[in-house]
Amino acid sequence: MDFKPTKKGFLRGEFEDRFGALCSVQESSMIGEDCLWLGVEVDFDGKEVRNGRMHLSQTQAAELLPIIRHFARTGRVGVDGDKERFHVGRWVYGVSDSTKGIEGRVISRDGVGTTIQDQGRPGVAGRITMVNEVLDLHWDPVEVPEYIPSRYERIAGDDDEG
Repeated sequence: MDFKPTKKGFLRGEFEDRFGALCSVQESSMIGEDCLWLGVEVDFDGKEVRNGRMHLSQTQAAELLPIIRHFARTGRVGVDGDKERFHVGRWVYGVSDSTKGIEGRVISRDGVGTTIQDQGRPGVAGRITMVNEVLDLHWDPVEVPEYIPSRYERIAGDDDEG
């Protein structure tokens, strides 16, 4: 991406998103805090988008980095560098009698329980929830599988379930 200065001297870069919409990233002129403008300028129909940009502080941008890094690496939402063994987005493999052979990822977690989505059974039917105290007995964290069905393949699978 090439960066060019705005009239006020702030760097700005433009790029197209996956659908050809004109997007930009630009340093903000906000006084007192370093911020970044990021978002859509002109949509894929050629219409100008008003207020289509995010105004991110340095802290907010830093909070998004592990999520963007994870997506860039895996193609899925999650968090790279999360120190928690079973963080949301983490791929796991079943090792107990009741979960053996199931491969999926953690889709929710709170102080009580964790829910895992079986990649072989889309939708609610493939969700397994258990209390956090027994998680280690049923699951092992694994690397992202070599093949993951696309979102469209998963949606088609949901349609088949009726």
